[in-house]
Amino acid sequence: MQQFDTNPKQDLLQAIRLLDEAVARDPQFVLAYCLLGQVHLDLYFTGYDHTPARRELANAAIQTAARLQPEAGSVHLELARYAYNVFLDYDRARAELELARSTLPNNAEIYLLSAALDRRQARWTESIRNWERAVELDPRNVQPAPERGLKLSRSASLRRGGPAV
Repeated sequence: MQQFDTNPKQDLLQAIRLLDEAVARDPQFVLAYCLLGQVHLDLYFTGYDHTPARRELANAAIQTAARLQPEAGSVHLELARYAYNVFLDYDRARAELELARSTLPNNAEIYLLSAALDRRQARWTESIRNWERAVELDPRNVQPAPERGLKLSRSASLRRGGPAV
């Protein structure tokens, strides 16, 4: 088993190398293309490599997955993530998430991204509900915990008539 470093950027680059190997061995491996797109997006969105070239690598991987299996929920999830992270196109991201949800109704990642979209659009109640559903579906995932606290504090501040903290 391959061990990852403690450097997040290096971990992402190592994941890309492994996923590139996977799709070289099996060019029909749709989930690997989806994950490859996601990892490229992570490098792009986090600022480790916020370049047009990195963005295009993400797009190419996702588009390959879409050509191989256009109706796959995982493909629509990555198309949603791309619309959200690259273009801040919340409407397109929501439409893709609904398509993903139709085949992956209990996928926590769909609820996490839905919650992030809701947060961006100040839909606090919906955001909290989606984060809670994500935690319910994937209780060992620690990612939602800090976000939930942030959303709850913003929601409470707004209810009191204060600013969204």
